[in-house]
Amino acid sequence: MERMIKKEVGVEAGLGGIFASKASNDDSVFGLTYRLNGNYYPDQLKALDGKLIPYLTAGLGGDYLDNKFMTGIDAGLGLKYLISNDIAVRAEFREVFMFKGRDDYVASWA
Repeated sequence: MERMIKKEVGVEAGLGGIFASKASNDDSVFGLTYRLNGNYYPDQLKALDGKLIPYLTAGLGGDYLDNKFMTGIDAGLGLKYLISNDIAVRAEFREVFMFKGRDDYVASWA
């Protein structure tokens, strides 16, 4: 969920689930992912009558997996398409660096 605090700046919080299987032994794994990010929307780069908006994002968050918390920082860029004033779809690419040495690239859409 995102809350706009200025015309071109938003803050978002997210919570999600991780459902996977371990490759080594096929055990199922459940975990949580959590994020708090700031988004910047450069006003001069809007396209399609202001409906397609590129953005930059950065923040911190982490994962809870296998009874361990991993915390880190992330940064990325994306595109948001406004369906209406309250509904949008977006795609983004994000680099996630966990403080305990993990470094992931994440592509997502929502």
